[in-house]
Amino acid sequence: MSIILLGISALVSAALALGRQSPAPPPDFVFQFSVGSCTLDTSAGTLVHDQEPRLVTALVLSQGQMREIAAMVGAIAFFDYPATFVGAKPGQSAYSIDVAATRYRLHVRLAGKDHAVSWIDSTRPSTEEADRLRSLCETIAAFITAGRGFEQLRLAGADCR
Repeated sequence: MSIILLGISALVSAALALGRQSPAPPPDFVFQFSVGSCTLDTSAGTLVHDQEPRLVTALVLSQGQMREIAAMVGAIAFFDYPATFVGAKPGQSAYSIDVAATRYRLHVRLAGKDHAVSWIDSTRPSTEEADRLRSLCETIAAFITAGRGFEQLRLAGADCR
């Protein structure tokens, strides 16, 4: 009897977890994400290393990864960011710049909207908007580095920095 109850409990927990997942992204959701010398293009399913050696490899994100990214795009109000994001607070005249900063560019098409944001993550102190955008960019970068396409670039001697 306890085994049956544990089994039913596990099924109910799994069903509830599935119900909490973000809805599937709209079918027009695609993006291009550049970090350093690499660009992921989800419409083409490719990861491109744009420096010597120039390499192109297949990299397709899972539906779960795409769903997570689409949810984050909505949660941070990505379409409200300026095309060139600085990261400093409005009116802030004193801030430091990290010369070894990471360069990002994210171009998103989602639900009929099209927007691109370029950002050099170099300004300190950071702002809430910068922290949110950084979290989105780091999530995408983590999905890229976990992909087989990235491993192929790495084995070929390419680096996305």
